[in-house]
Amino acid sequence: MSVAVAKSLPLPDGGAILLYDMGNPEKSLPASEIEHNVYRVDANGTKLWQISAAAPVQPRAPFTNIYFVPEGKLRAFRFDCYEHEVNLDTGLAVIVDYLK
Repeated sequence: MSVAVAKSLPLPDGGAILLYDMGNPEKSLPASEIEHNVYRVDANGTKLWQISAAAPVQPRAPFTNIYFVPEGKLRAFRFDCYEHEVNLDTGLAVIVDYLK
């Protein structure tokens, strides 16, 4: 992928959670790349997973922020205003809130 990393969250094992910048994606990029732009990589930069989430309300709506909540859980916010909790081991994302 030739898209810049917008945000990186370091993990204790030396890996990271990466959010790729899809603010103005190339039209040739498939929707799956735009809509699932959060990845976990290990300490060597090898991809462990790409986020697995239900399709957004608006087609080609990317995730726009990633962060840890005080309980240590990973959250990902999507352009369509849905907040997801992301399983750090699998990348499975479940909607937990709607934020305006």
